Amino acid sequence: MSPRALRPVALAALTVLAAFLLTQLAIRANRAYEAVTAVRTDLRSVTVLFDRAAGTSVAHEGWGDPTLGQGVWSTKDAPILMLPTSTASGDVELTLVMGSGVRLRPVIVKAGDTNVGIRQAAAWTPKGAGDETVRIVVPRAWRDRPYQVRVTFDLAQPNGEIQPIRIVSASTHILRDR
Repeated sequence: MSPRALRPVALAALTVLAAFLLTQLAIRANRAYEAVTAVRTDLRSVTVLFDRAAGTSVAHEGWGDPTLGQGVWSTKDAPILMLPTSTASGDVELTLVMGSGVRLRPVIVKAGDTNVGIRQAAAWTPKGAGDETVRIVVPRAWRDRPYQVRVTFDLAQPNGEIQPIRIVSASTHILRDR
């Protein structure tokens, strides 16, 4: 074969190789996007997506496996989240996107750690089966570490039954000192 005849064959081989490499990059980028759990949006805010590969460092205790697009369901009566925050000083505005079925008793949301004392931050009564946004301000004194806030959910019902909740995302935003 002459060099001139090899040119189209070499060009076709390079095109196939480039297409293969671009496909592999796209697959890896998609996989990386699906595995992202914590996204820092600015110096004071962090958002955690629980429908991705939530690690045990965030979904600390009492949570099942994440389901893409749906979040993660609780598996115990007192599941714990260890939410990352900015290290900036100030109170933390906590925004939770959660879902649950009809409940006999509200979900008690507690913030803090045993070192600083666990305090009730809010009581959430789901209005239906869809996702709802709950906003809570956690005082600076309730944080035992400058880079995270511990959130515990009390899911016990009067009849002793545990009704799980589903969490889709959680955002922490450090409020400016006044």
